[in-house]
Amino acid sequence: MEHEEAYSWHDVYVSALMELDRAKIHGRILEASAAIKRRLLSPIEADSAEYNAIVAAEMALLTLRSEWFTGRPKAEESANSPSKGTVSP
Repeated sequence: MEHEEAYSWHDVYVSALMELDRAKIHGRILEASAAIKRRLLSPIEADSAEYNAIVAAEMALLTLRSEWFTGRPKAEESANSPSKGTVSP
């Protein structure tokens, strides 16, 4: 089984997951999504370890995006923001 660290898109994906700066998170998510899309332009086996990792990463990015950019009230957003150390992959 391949290690995720070897995947071309993995480093930018992890950067998006680890970003805590509200001014930078949107760009990190876009970079990670673009890196995954670039990878999918090349052949990949549908049930390979990397393909499964990509599916999981795309779902995690969608969750991350919704956690940061939903229409939550500002007070709730501040209390529950990932910048408080509750980033979920």
